[in-house]
Amino acid sequence: MTPQLTPEQSAAFHSHDNKSMPVVDPATNHVYVVVDLGTHEQAMDALRERDDELSVQRGIDDMEAGRYSPADEAFAAHRRKFRSKVRRMSLRVVLTEGAQNRSSCLPFAVPDKMI
Repeated sequence: MTPQLTPEQSAAFHSHDNKSMPVVDPATNHVYVVVDLGTHEQAMDALRERDDELSVQRGIDDMEAGRYSPADEAFAAHRRKFRSKVRRMSLRVVLTEGAQNRSSCLPFAVPDKMI
């Protein structure tokens, strides 16, 4: 449920040129800011865009500082790391629904070409 502004709050918001309005929670004394949805969405979009720009810049900084690996080396390391985990799991026994003895079990294996 979205709370509704009281007539008093609405009048106060409009007196702030519909930009923003501080509101105090009397139970906690926390101060909140009421803004219209369009302003909120623009602010959130700007924050996400800034986060994206910072992430890209960190990647560029890492590359310029020599903290990178060629793609083929990185992919090979990734495959080596996860291949050993998959192989340890590859011969697990999967019980069929309602199975009560091992004769109704099915072996489960992951082919090497899938890893």
